[in-house]
Amino acid sequence: MLAVLWDHICTVPGLVAFLQRAARRFDVSSLVIWKRAVVLLLRYGFRPDEIASSGLVNPADAPRDIVFGKHRLTWYQRQYNPIQWECLVEDKAVFYAYCEALRLPVPKVYAVIDRDGGWTAAGVALSTRGEWQRFFEYELPDEFIIKPAGGVYGRGVNLFRREGAAFEDFSGRRFSPAALYKHLQTDSTYSRYVVQERVRNHADIQRLTGTQSLQTARISTWVNKRGNVEIYDVTHKLVLGKNITDNYDSGRSGNISSAVDPHTGTIIALLGPSPDGIGYEALPFHPVTGIKITGKILPDWPATVQLAEKAARLFLPLRTVGWDIALTPRGPVLMEGNAWWDPFNHMHWPEARRRELAQFMRRFTTDS
Repeated sequence: MLAVLWDHICTVPGLVAFLQRAARRFDVSSLVIWKRAVVLLLRYGFRPDEIASSGLVNPADAPRDIVFGKHRLTWYQRQYNPIQWECLVEDKAVFYAYCEALRLPVPKVYAVIDRDGGWTAAGVALSTRGEWQRFFEYELPDEFIIKPAGGVYGRGVNLFRREGAAFEDFSGRRFSPAALYKHLQTDSTYSRYVVQERVRNHADIQRLTGTQSLQTARISTWVNKRGNVEIYDVTHKLVLGKNITDNYDSGRSGNISSAVDPHTGTIIALLGPSPDGIGYEALPFHPVTGIKITGKILPDWPATVQLAEKAARLFLPLRTVGWDIALTPRGPVLMEGNAWWDPFNHMHWPEARRRELAQFMRRFTTDS
């Protein structure tokens, strides 16, 4: 058994060296760190790469059954989310159409473009190169977002601005209408895209973060057998640098995140990846604006929670979804739903919140 665990752990390049570095950082023996890694692997379902990024190898931090490894969490998500219904959230073209039918606030969709055709918000089917070129040239606003219908982790999302007869994307590349059509049609990664409005941050979010890139609150909900909506965790994702999306990606994206009290919308901790790669680092101030964000209350929080709870009920039989909700000048707006949402494991919760999480975990893992 130990030989199997060793082979499993060693599949991640650099993990062995990481665990040895962690032993030096926490001033404990390598055996103590290895024991903790095995516990995270076997008891909490952590993948080897998560063992490093979570920072939970710190012997001073006792997980106490309030954390999820991705492997363990996915098992429960499969019990709660019928696979035949996942398209309601995982296919963004379906998601936005479904939300509009349910009168849930979402970005305005201008069109869906596929290699075999597509359609516009006006219900017009488009199929030829010329039809799509005319649509791009005459029917889109000066700014719009194009995102893959089946994309994850913010990959493939792009912002376009009209510059004369061309479009300039977020990185500065210029496309004629014909070139933009060809770019979408020849993408080897994605075959279908959603063209939608650019949604803006609420003024309070803009002031705190200093970026116009959209930043969302991730609210992970679960509907128990009695039909009550419970919230597992809330984070507010914050964009740094020249990123267009707010995805955290275990710190690899360059963005940061914040732990949020689900009851009040108060930011509990501002978190970024630790410089040595071992878990999270609590940040005293926003790295760009210098503002102390901890203690700030996110705008329109009661309405934001109400929206997440309403969506959770309307999207049944999917019972657990991670909602990305933008806090905007017109109120909270649903940006995405995720049937296979990722856990956000850190140890920066106050004691009362830890007790709540432990109680939630007991219900979540016994109600299937």
